[in-house]
Amino acid sequence: DIISHDTLMNLTHQKQQQSNQPKGHGQPADLWSTGCLFYAMLFGKYPFNHSQQQQTKQTREERIQATIQLILQNKWSIPPNVQVSQEAVTLLQQQQTKQ
Repeated sequence: DIISHDTLMNLTHQKQQQSNQPKGHGQPADLWSTGCLFYAMLFGKYPFNHSQQQQTKQTREERIQATIQLILQNKWSIPPNVQVSQEAVTLLQQQQTKQ
C-alpha cells in the first residue's frame, strides 16, 4: 500500500510544524520535500517506507503514524541494491538534514 500524494503532503506539513517554523512553508520544508521527491525519482519509492512485512501487520493509521515517526527521527537509507553517485547521496543527506 503506497502512501498517497495527499498523505505525503500532509506529512510534509507536519514535518514543517515540528521544526517550530512560523506559519506557512519555509525553505527548510521546501528543501526537505524536494529531497523526498529526488529520492523517489532515484529509487522508485519514498524515503520513509516500511518493509512489506511490517506494512501487512499494521492498519493504515498505524502505518501513517509509523511513517511520521520515521520522518521525525530522520530514519532513511539508500537501498543497497542501487548504485548512485556520491554527489546524489550528499545532496539527499543535505536535503534531509534538520534545518
